[in-house]
Amino acid sequence: MTKLQKSTMYLIIQSIILITPVYAVDSISISDKQTEAIAVESKPDPDELRRTVRQYELSIIEMEESGGAHDERIGEESIGLGLAYKKLGRYQKAVEAFKKSLHINRVNKGLDNPDQLPILELIIETHTAAGDWEALDEDYQYLYWASRRIYGEDDPQLLSVIYRLSKWHLNAYLTKYDPIPFKHVLFADKLFHDAIDVIETSYGEKDPRLIDALNGVAIANYHIASHILNANTFDFAEIRSSTLKMDRDENVYEEHIARYLFNESTQRTRRKVLSRVADIYSENPDLPVEDRATALVNLADWFFIYGWRGTALENYREAYQLLVDSKADPEKIHELFGEPVRIPSMTMNYPNNNNNVEEDKDAPYVKLSFDVTMRGCARKVRVIEESDPDNFKARKFSKKFLRSSLFRPQFKDGKTVRAKGMMMRLSGVVLEERSDPKLVSYGKHKDYILTKRCYNRR
Repeated sequence: MTKLQKSTMYLIIQSIILITPVYAVDSISISDKQTEAIAVESKPDPDELRRTVRQYELSIIEMEESGGAHDERIGEESIGLGLAYKKLGRYQKAVEAFKKSLHINRVNKGLDNPDQLPILELIIETHTAAGDWEALDEDYQYLYWASRRIYGEDDPQLLSVIYRLSKWHLNAYLTKYDPIPFKHVLFADKLFHDAIDVIETSYGEKDPRLIDALNGVAIANYHIASHILNANTFDFAEIRSSTLKMDRDENVYEEHIARYLFNESTQRTRRKVLSRVADIYSENPDLPVEDRATALVNLADWFFIYGWRGTALENYREAYQLLVDSKADPEKIHELFGEPVRIPSMTMNYPNNNNNVEEDKDAPYVKLSFDVTMRGCARKVRVIEESDPDNFKARKFSKKFLRSSLFRPQFKDGKTVRAKGMMMRLSGVVLEERSDPKLVSYGKHKDYILTKRCYNRR
């Protein structure tokens, strides 16, 4: 894994933790000494932290001698010990302390008690700080399993955990920290379907809470189709060798994987769920008009990608007129229609995890200018700036990448127009992967379908 990939992965995981609900640690009884350790954590002093660690270790030994190995007080003290170790940067020791607390909690309160969830959060935070992605994978799996035992498989309280885990797996696929990332996008797809089942059971088939889950299915299916089309071969043995457990009893069987091998199936799934999202907005007129317009645009993007240009334009125009009639924020209209947008844009906006990733200023880059036709194709592509003028391959790949991309056309007064003088800067991993024959031969790159109908038409 490159330095850039590691940095990106760390920031992504941090963003997941920040944007998702975290169980409060104070749901566990915290002793005075534990409060002291937390106070010390805000004013890091290595010598004081080491003294705190020693005090906790001695206290735990005394409690084990007087109350036994599973004394509940030991669990509380182990949390304080773990926090002190974590601040010292001794992450393995911190995890050991938190796991000891978790074990004592489960022994005393059972496997289905909610008090274990804050301890799991501490373990996740520590593995995040340590950058231990494999351990994080296991942590999230256990969080999901424990939450299902606590809440039940159809309880809406499970939804926040499902979304959190599905985002984790989507990010794991996109960053490719795992040598075989495909299993992660399969798992994300399965989790989004689980969320749909929970919401339909609890709230009905037209409930707005379905929107996020349906969009998640569309995005997961897009990445599944792109991955399959991007591969020279598809080997079941590769998946079997690294199969993730859906839960403690169910594996990803070949039948589950096989249904994705036909691109037409994933196309139909995306069209179905995106159409359903648009219908939910129609059935719920109190929802924001701008969000409804975005749903229509996402559906139109799908039609545009697969060549249904007339249907796509109808949806674009409906969304445009909806925004105009409702006197929506001009910035929103410009965002969707004011200039060409590389599509499908929803794969770039969800789970919206790259906003805080700083660009590597030393990475090679190529800056290009181009026009976008009313059919969404890049034309008159020119290199106007590059970090290494002698890097012919980077220049060639950048131009081919842009000519193969598909864009949502620019709209003016509800009509498509040719956009002139657009600018784009390609850098970092994009250019580092230019030698990959799959990218060149199949006209694909990462999240985007780079359509041959654009590349072949000059």
